[in-house]
This record gives sequence, structure tokens and C-alpha cells, in this order.
Amino acid sequence: MKVISLKKIIQFYLILMISNFCYSQIYYSNYLDETCQWKGLSIAPTPFYIEKMYRTVYFEGTVNYNGYTYYKEKFLTLFEYYDYNGSFVSSTLFDPPEYNLIREDPTGKIYRRPYAQLDTEVLVLDNQTIINAQVGDNLPSTPDFFFGICEILTIHTITIDDLSLKHLIGAGGPATGIVEGIGVVSQSCASGGSLVCFSKQGETVQFQPIDCDLFPSPEALSIPDLQLTKILIFPNPISSSFTIKSNKSMIKKIELCDVQGRILKIVQINQMTSVINISDFAKGTYIVLIEIDEGVVKEKIIKH
Repeated sequence: MKVISLKKIIQFYLILMISNFCYSQIYYSNYLDETCQWKGLSIAPTPFYIEKMYRTVYFEGTVNYNGYTYYKEKFLTLFEYYDYNGSFVSSTLFDPPEYNLIREDPTGKIYRRPYAQLDTEVLVLDNQTIINAQVGDNLPSTPDFFFGICEILTIHTITIDDLSLKHLIGAGGPATGIVEGIGVVSQSCASGGSLVCFSKQGETVQFQPIDCDLFPSPEALSIPDLQLTKILIFPNPISSSFTIKSNKSMIKKIELCDVQGRILKIVQINQMTSVINISDFAKGTYIVLIEIDEGVVKEKIIKH
């Protein structure tokens, strides 16, 4: 009779335990995947300035927790401040290290574990209530957003990543309501915040006529060298001239292009601050390419 050593028995059970741990994580990915991004804009007055908040919500990988696979939900926020005459004052990019955990289940429910309370899982979106809703019903509220008595007047279908999603719309029109798998766009029967763009797998749905490129991009954060140099352009929008200022690296060259990528002006310099005159440019949007030691920084300006 073959005798199995205690050491081999222990090794067998360790392998079994590790294998069960690796494959016990429950994971569903119908509505959500790692390419999903939500871009929302809010505008609020302060005692001295008008604050515009451009926020991009995105996923940065996954993590296994409590038997489930979650996406790491992060928030990248650009704050812009304008005086009450409409002139740009300053901007701040906020990239906190904290993240929430978010997942979906096979019934279409989406759950979140807030970073400050990871031991508590809360329901974010019950997509079945959106799927079942009909014209004349009240818009279904979410656990963190209350529509109140707000009748569904129209139902649209949004197609993205081969999914056909129901968009329930109230009196506020197509820039409001709630979308299956995406969430709240904006309050339909009163004023509220607003989702501007949602993207997935390289496709984008736009709810507001606001350029999605105005929002901060998490992809830009993956270039560590460029994070060391801050480039400030002011004022923006521009009437006749604007200033480009670098906090660290010398600016070598500035190229101004139209939105089709055609070069309209080249300025060769070797300094940290430059004033660019565009009084002869027509009103519109332009791209500024700023060459520094670490690479090329791309910015957008508006001439009015």
C-alpha cells in the first residue's frame, strides 16, 4: 500500500484552497466594463467666483472583495473659476487616491462599496425598474437620487457597445431622465446636475451640446513625466491674446491649429512664459500644442 506523507497532504489542501479562492470570485459584466466613463458638469456661484466642476468618473482596474470582483471607481475633477464678468481666473485638478468599489449582479442591479465604508454595500441602480417602466409612470428614483412626482413623457433607446438601453425622459427633454445601465442624466422635473457624456468601448453617447474633450482624462495621468510640469493658459476664452506659462520646464515651441489639425501659427521660443496674439484669428475653437522637454502638451482654447 502506498503511503502518502503528511507534507504532501498539506500541500494538496493548500493548492485546493488557493484554487478555490482564485475561482470563487463572482463576476458579471453586462452594463459595466473597464472602459466606462461618465462625464458630468455642474456650475455653482460662490461669493467671489463662478465655479465650474468638470468631473470624470472612471474605472481603474478591478479588485476582489468578499467573494466578488469589483471595479475600482475613481473621480477626476477639474475645477475652473471665473469672475462675474466671465473672465477665467484659475483652475485646479483634483485627483484623490481613494476609490469606491462597484459591481453588477445577474439581475441588472449595480452595487457600490464607498471607500470610507467598504464593509457596507449599497444599491446604486436597479435596472429592472427602468426596463419595466412605461410612459405615464413616474420616473423611478435611485437610492441616492429622488425624482419625486415626475411623469415619464417619452422613452428613447440608446445604443452603445451593442446594448440597447432604455432612456426614460420627463418634461425636461432628452438631456434629462435616467438611462438603463448608465444612471441618472439629470433631474427631469426640476433643476439639477447634469451628465454630459457617457462612453464605453470607444463609443460615446452625448446628452448635452458640450465638448466631451473639456473634461479631464485619466489617460493623461498615465504619462508621469508630464505631471511634473504644469501648463497654464489664461485667459480662456480669449479676445485677442493669451498667456502660456510653465511652472518648471522651458517652453520650446508653440503651434496653433484649427480643430481639423491644420497648423495656423508657429512660435519658436525658449522661455517659461509667452504671450500669443491671435487678434487676426476668427472666432472659434483652436488647439494649442506646447512643446516642453518632457513631450508635447495639448490644450484647447476658445476665441470669442
